Amino acid sequence: MDLRATLRPGARVLDAGAGTGALSREILELEPEAKVTMADISTGMLEQAAEIPAERINADVAELPFDDGSFDVVVSAWVIETVEDPMRATSELLRVLDPQGHLFLTFTALPGGWLSRAGSGLLREIVEDRFAGRALPEEHVPWHDCGRSHRRRFAAGLTEEIALRKCCKIPPSLASVDG
Repeated sequence: MDLRATLRPGARVLDAGAGTGALSREILELEPEAKVTMADISTGMLEQAAEIPAERINADVAELPFDDGSFDVVVSAWVIETVEDPMRATSELLRVLDPQGHLFLTFTALPGGWLSRAGSGLLREIVEDRFAGRALPEEHVPWHDCGRSHRRRFAAGLTEEIALRKCCKIPPSLASVDG
């Protein structure tokens, strides 16, 4: 499952934590007829993406102002490791996803094994200092292995890509949080 294969003309796409719009630009290059919505907590970031033909919404990824099932595709790159509760944010991203939709996440992960952790210490410190994020330990990784989801680690285990589909039953770790 990859982003290119899921995009189609008229697809409703949410770029959650869009920042300056790099991912939205890429999506529109892949599928110019996609209907992209960019959501970011920073209006300044959204203003830097003014030339992108997309709707811009000032919103927190953990409290999105959209109805359930509003989007066919939801993407979020380098965001969930910066929020207080990554599982809640992922649950919210799944909430706004259509039951047949796809969620694509990319984030900084805490590598397994002491050697990888030791070797990545400086880079993890930069993520924490510069981006107010943290490398997610396994228990905070929003993963559910249901046969409709895919997971890939790269960059010495520091970067993780996850593609999730809604299942008939969302695991308790990703269930909506009342609040």
